[in-house]
Amino acid sequence: MGTVTIAMPAARRVAATVRFNVLAIMTASYGVGQIVGPLMANALYIKTASFDASLMIASLALLVAGALCFSRDPARQREVGGR
Repeated sequence: MGTVTIAMPAARRVAATVRFNVLAIMTASYGVGQIVGPLMANALYIKTASFDASLMIASLALLVAGALCFSRDPARQREVGGR
């Protein structure tokens, strides 16, 4: 819930500058993750009898997502940040 609360206003700001529905894509992606994530975690648990692999993959996904949040182009950061 917290991530969605933070991300949706940012998506609304970006939505005015792109030609597709950002909010719909974010909602669909979130829903797919809610379905696929537990299935993958269960499959890894059955194979390894541990949640270590699932937690490592989730940590890696979080780090990649965090890295994608940073833009190297300062002009792009101002555009998305609304300043």
